[in-house]
Amino acid sequence: MTLKYTRITSWQESEEQLKDIRHAVFVEEQGCPAEQEWDQYDAIAIHFLVKDSEDQVYACARMVRDHHSATKASIGRFAVYPQYRRQGITRQLVKYIIAFARSQGIFELTLSAQTYVTKLYQSAGFETLGNPYDEVGIPHVRMSLLLGQARPETASTLGEDPQVHRFNKHEEYLHHLIPLLQQARHKILILSQDLEKKTLDHPTVLEAISALARRSRSTFVQIIIENPKIPRTESNQLLALCKRLTTAMEIKVLPPILDFPEQVFVLVDDQGVILRHSHQNWQGFCCYYDPGTVKRLTDEFNRLLGQAHESQELHRFSL
Repeated sequence: MTLKYTRITSWQESEEQLKDIRHAVFVEEQGCPAEQEWDQYDAIAIHFLVKDSEDQVYACARMVRDHHSATKASIGRFAVYPQYRRQGITRQLVKYIIAFARSQGIFELTLSAQTYVTKLYQSAGFETLGNPYDEVGIPHVRMSLLLGQARPETASTLGEDPQVHRFNKHEEYLHHLIPLLQQARHKILILSQDLEKKTLDHPTVLEAISALARRSRSTFVQIIIENPKIPRTESNQLLALCKRLTTAMEIKVLPPILDFPEQVFVLVDDQGVILRHSHQNWQGFCCYYDPGTVKRLTDEFNRLLGQAHESQELHRFSL
């Protein structure tokens, strides 16, 4: 099975790939005038590319922030190569962009949808605005999605707080990671490059993970990492905990032939998520109630888990 991932990029970085897919879909296939396909927003937009580990492009989209309001943005230019359609790629990309928008403090998304795909956007929560209209000879309709904010009494409560809490520093990350893990009741899924010493093996983090793993026979913790050498040589305490609780905790390694995802995350039950956009920095978001994003990331995690394997290097780790 080919593993796909979504890359957040810019026009300056990925212009050739973005132009290739949009020209193939909008200009050649749908007959849109080439001079209308490229506009002034491309240079300032946030672009998204669905790719695989061999750099094959499957789909694209973009998000443009409203210059009048910091909490509004429009999304569009969704394109999928014909041979990759009917695989749910657009549906997953829409969910991905919604989660990213929430992490950036966006509370309202709008789009101009071709009328034949409105049901797809409605399934993600978008509502139609007004009547259909013509755009480059194709019927379109405006759609909007309002993203929820937390009530004060539900703040930081797993399963109740839909507010997106953004962070940019290590201490801010821990500020949300710890209470998120402490509220786990069923499972914890961790995608991490190297088990993040002094973070995932922070004493309070370890205590929360250990409490969940020991709670009952039905609770479990699953972890996927890229580099088994780092936690082994650094005597990572989360690795030591996994060695003691082998029936409830599992660590697997993604083979080198597959590119490790740029985003890393922790999922709690079917509701909570804390995600960093890159394992190289601390920018990201936490949401205590976002079942849609958790479902999408859980599916991604399980696909990776199916390709991962146990590491002999980790087996040689001595307590």
